[in-house]
Parts: sequence; structure tokens; C-alpha cells
Amino acid sequence: MNSNFSQIVQYESDEEMVNENNQVQDSIKKRRKYKVYTWVKDIVFNNKEDALKYIDNENQWGHYFTNYTKDGKKAYYRRNKVRYRTTQCSARVCLFYDANNDDVVLFRSDEIHTHQNIKTISKISIEIKTEINKLIEFKLKPKAILESLHGQRRYGQSIISLGQLEQWCIDCNLLPENDDEAFVTSYEFMYDEEEDDDDVNNTINDPDENNAKFRIFISTKRLLKLALNATKIHADATYRLIWQGFPVLIVGTTGLDRLFHPFGMAICSNEKTKDLKFIFESLKKGVEKINEEQYSPIILISDASNAIRNAFEMIFGKRLLIMCWAHMRRNIISKIQ
Repeated sequence: MNSNFSQIVQYESDEEMVNENNQVQDSIKKRRKYKVYTWVKDIVFNNKEDALKYIDNENQWGHYFTNYTKDGKKAYYRRNKVRYRTTQCSARVCLFYDANNDDVVLFRSDEIHTHQNIKTISKISIEIKTEINKLIEFKLKPKAILESLHGQRRYGQSIISLGQLEQWCIDCNLLPENDDEAFVTSYEFMYDEEEDDDDVNNTINDPDENNAKFRIFISTKRLLKLALNATKIHADATYRLIWQGFPVLIVGTTGLDRLFHPFGMAICSNEKTKDLKFIFESLKKGVEKINEEQYSPIILISDASNAIRNAFEMIFGKRLLIMCWAHMRRNIISKIQ
């Protein structure tokens, strides 16, 4: 039987293409080299709970991966000072769960710790983490923390010395022509070498208290005019509004619309009676200076703080005290629900 065959020209490749193909084949053959560890038996635990508790108490290991064999389960732990998806520390530990009994054996690798030499790349810098921790201490919610961090990124970190702050108060102490322009109504600064007048008669000395103190009260002419017609005062400090780590103290009143109307705000280095006395005294002097009339509210609304009550009586005398139960009511409702 005759068959017709067609002859195909032999394909010849140049030397460059051959070298390139060889390189591709070589790269395919290359496989990742896994490090072989030498494990040293360390401790034998009677149960799983004791073994895990021991790992947790060392406070340096995080679970990495687990292998299952016919002899038992092997749980490997890595150094938790290094990010998970990066070069790992050479030191490892392994918990071997024996399949024949309840014993758990702790093995350690003979490698030394190398996490100090590993450069970790974090999206959050140490400075930002420190700032977040400061804001968390003031019980701020995540949204308020993000707003504070965005504000610092836009306007820069607002760090000011006590002397610069005092000079700013001097510059802003002048009475403005605009009724809605804020100005410093009153201010007090005491440095380390100075004594507070109230501290001289104070028999209880706080060794942890810093001698440098400051008190600032800020308001506007319009707010001080509105304060003259108010017979009751709300006074409290809120840690959701802070400046340089110090809480902002708000003084105001509520109207028939059941809304809060501020008279001014104060920033003090502390929240003792003398600081709150300064706030009430600053409010009284500011109202009387703007309106040229006597200012004497008859009702104080606040929480159960003795410092607020005592400071109010020092400036305005004995008045009716109404306690605000909002915080207690919210806590009770949360417990019931």
C-alpha cells in the first residue's frame, strides 16, 4: 500500500532562544527550600490546658500552623513580635499532642532569636499608636479618635509650651468689637516656683500633682449677654472634648426648648474646687463686665461632684442644687437590657 508523506523542513532555533528556554526550565525546577529545624524536648505536660497556659504565660508565641500525623498532632508557634506575613524569627516552639495518651510535649528549636534584626513595615507609625493610646485613655469612641488623627494630619501636631499659652491668652484678652468673636475672659498661670493661693491653706498635699498649673476661660460677648437672663447653670466636664490631654469644662444653661446653651468653656490643668471656683468667678466677672449688672443664678445643675458644689457656693452663695441622673439612668438601662 502506497502512502504519500510530505516532508517538513527541520526547525532550527538560534542560540539565544535556546538559552532563554533553558533558563525557564531551570526556574521551573527550582523549588523553595524549607528550613529544617532541630527540636529539643523541653517539658512534658499532663494535659492540654497546662500546656496552653504555659505558652500564654511566656507571652511571646503565636500559633503558626498545625500538622496531623499518625503519632499525634503537632502545633507550631512562632515569635509574635514579628508580623505574620513576613520573614519570621528563627526561634520556634512546638506542642506535640500524643495520640496514645493525654500528654503534651513541648519542643523548642535550637535556633536563637532573630526577630530584633527583622525590619517590620507597619502602616501605623509608633507616634500615631502612642497618640491613639492617649485618646483611648480619655474613653473616646473610634469615630472621635479618627477625627482627631485626621485633624492632626491636616493642621499638624499642636504642641505648645506653658509660656506660649500664657502669651496667647494675653494677646486674646482684649474685648473684641464683634459679639460672636471668642476672647479669653480670664486666665491664671502658676509655674513650678509659684504657689497657688488655695494651696497655702490646703492641708492635704498631693505628691503626684505637678506644681505648674493653668486655668483659662473663653467666651463671646453674645454668650455672656445671654447668661444674664439665665437663673440656672449647668456645669460639668466632658472627656469627649479634650485639648492637649486636658478635659474641656463647659458651663451653660437649658432653655424652654430643652436644648443646652453654653456660656463659655474652660480648660484647666486639674478639676479641683479651686479650678471650678475660677470658672464660676470668670463667668460672673465676664457677665457683669459686659452687661454692667449683677449676676446671681439661683440653681446649679450638675452631677454629684462636691468640687462643683463647693466652688459654686464660694462665688454665688448657698443655692438650690439639682443633681443630674443622666449617667446613672443610662447605666441602669444598659444593665436591664
